[in-house]
Amino acid sequence: MEDVLDVYQTAYDDDTVLICLHKTSQQQTRANRIPLLMRLDQPACYDDKHECHGTANLLMLYASGKSWRHVKVTNRRTQQDFVHFPWDLADVHCPDKTIVLVMDNLNIQKLSTLYITFDPKDAVRLACRFSVHHTPKHGSCLNNN
Repeated sequence: MEDVLDVYQTAYDDDTVLICLHKTSQQQTRANRIPLLMRLDQPACYDDKHECHGTANLLMLYASGKSWRHVKVTNRRTQQDFVHFPWDLADVHCPDKTIVLVMDNLNIQKLSTLYITFDPKDAVRLACRFSVHHTPKHGSCLNNN
């Protein structure tokens, strides 16, 4: 816990960026009844009946203290889906910076997954760009500063 709190309190130079990673799943639904007609001064009333159309996995990166966010939506929550997220961050969004990354200690959220998808040379190059700090169990609320 103290490690993550120290990371948030550290002042970083222009060559280092603090990035928080958060993930969530959202159920995709569609209403299957037409809303009831209301008077002009009232909002439409919707029935809570809906059809389920699967789930979507959302991965969000945001720079703490900056006005930058990036969200990626995937159909699944697998290591192969996650591994492209650090690659995007390192090579596209922060190409010349050292990245301090705060994220949950979820089984798919490990830098070792880089070796599953990328060749060893690229995996090492990407892994060396990150300083990873995991939130403690039940401590992911720290990502929502």
